[in-house]
Amino acid sequence: MAVGQRRNEAFEALKNQLTNASMMASYDRETPTDVVTDACPVGIRGILLQEKQGVKRPVALIQPHGKGGYSSRLGL
Repeated sequence: MAVGQRRNEAFEALKNQLTNASMMASYDRETPTDVVTDACPVGIRGILLQEKQGVKRPVALIQPHGKGGYSSRLGL
């Protein structure tokens, strides 16, 4: 299995866990937000984190989608 394929599978597994309803938090424009990114030759991925009850939780996920586009998922 190629390194790129393993990386994508690991990212997809992590994404599925992070976007699970019990993990995603609702975005609050009044709360400070951390932006965590990962750039690679095929695009950039990012997660927005906000502290909720003392724990940093994902509120949005941004990833490459298709040819040159990006998709996002927000916690609502």
